[in-house]
Amino acid sequence: VVKLTAREKAQRNLKVVTPLVVIYTLAASYYTGTLSGKWIWFSWHPLGMMAAVIAIGLPSVLLKKIGGLENIRMHANLMFLGACSMSAAFYVIYSN
Repeated sequence: VVKLTAREKAQRNLKVVTPLVVIYTLAASYYTGTLSGKWIWFSWHPLGMMAAVIAIGLPSVLLKKIGGLENIRMHANLMFLGACSMSAAFYVIYSN
């Protein structure tokens, strides 16, 4: 049995988890966005929130856990992108 370090576990999890959460986010966003029968302005809200928290936030946290200056910078960039996505989702709510 090979023991993996915490960094190796995080790298493995990042490779496995990221595609799964992106697929989940797209599928769940499409489902919730079309519950009314068609894609409407409000449908962008669940997409933006799920993208910010699940599809962007989770891989970002795993990158931070791996460590290293480049990963920490990528973590910061992804978290900023997530904040932008969340802001857009809030805009949809207040303009609806």
